[in-house]
This record gives sequence, structure tokens and C-alpha cells, in this order.
Amino acid sequence: MKGLILKDFINVKGQIVLYLLITVLWIGIGFKWESGSFFSGVMQMFAVMIPLTALAYDEKNHWNRFALTMPVNRRELVRSKFLFALLTMVAVGIVSFAGSLLISGDLEESVIVVLYSCPIGVILNGILMPVMFQFGVEKGRFVYIGVVALFVLLVFGIGTSPFADLLDGVKDSALFHNEWGLMGLLWLVAVAVILISMAISGRIYGKKEF
Repeated sequence: MKGLILKDFINVKGQIVLYLLITVLWIGIGFKWESGSFFSGVMQMFAVMIPLTALAYDEKNHWNRFALTMPVNRRELVRSKFLFALLTMVAVGIVSFAGSLLISGDLEESVIVVLYSCPIGVILNGILMPVMFQFGVEKGRFVYIGVVALFVLLVFGIGTSPFADLLDGVKDSALFHNEWGLMGLLWLVAVAVILISMAISGRIYGKKEF
């Protein structure tokens, strides 16, 4: 398992300079907008993109065909991808916290922002992983773009959408005003999504032929 995860880190290390440059760019934009939460939210895209990059390298190099000749089973290969994604999210979360703290200078706000934004990355990963295993990275990228576009449309268009009344009702609820309760619920949803996603991905990968 450690070897599989190390292989993924080696695969994406060539992109580190690019990721650092983009991170610096978004920190600059965060300073301009004076918004640590914006920076932390954008960084969650990295939490999704990096595991997808590792999958893309595997697909390009026909890794899966070779991997099945090794003494590892298909479920271990799937679990290694999810564990790599989890480690990536932890790293991105640390960078998000540091950037948010640098921008806002508020420790409590930075902690809260990261604890709210990280499960979003977990949920996005959970949605996309089975799609990538089923259809491959190239086709899966379109789903990724669609999910992000849908999220943006909901965020910016919900005020005039049929969901506006529902959102107002949620905002007026006791849970919405219980900051830590809402955060806990979001993390529970994220954990549930990733566990379901891992089970579905395992079934998909178990039936694939390479």
C-alpha cells in the first residue's frame, strides 16, 4: 500500500512548481479581495485535481494492466487511490489554513474556514472517483467541470431559483445558527459520501478489464 501511494506522489511531483505558482497567485487575489475564505475555497479545487492527475498518469501509462500482475488485489488499488486523495486533502488543508491566516490574520476564522471548506473537497472527490474509474479520466473531466459549474450556478443563482425559499428555511433553522453543529453535519455527510464512493469504486474496478 505504501508503495502504491508513493508511486502517486512521484507521478504528481512534476506538477508541484505549477501548483505552487497557482497557489501564490490565488493568495495574491485573496489579499486583494481581503478574503481568506475565498482562498481556502479555491484550494479545494487542488484537493480534487491532484488525485485526478495521478489517475490520468496511470491511465496514460497503462498502469492498471501492469499493477494487476503484482501481489495486490483490486480493492487495495482502489483504497490506495482514496488514501492518496485523503493525504492530498490534508496537505491542501494545511496550505489553506496557512494562506487564510496570512490573509486574514485571524486564527479562529482561519480554522473555521478550513473546517468548512475541506469537507467540500472530500464530497467532490467522493462524487468524481467512481466516475473516473468507470469512464476514465478524459471523459470524467467533463463531469468534473459540470459539477463545478453546477455548484457555481447554485451559489450565484440560488437567490432567484426555486430553491431560494428552501435556503431561507435552512438559514432560519436552529442548526444553521449552530456553527459547530452545522460543521459536524457537513463532515458526517463527507464521510458518508467517501465511504459509499469507495464501495462503488471497488465494485466498478473489480469488474473492469484492462
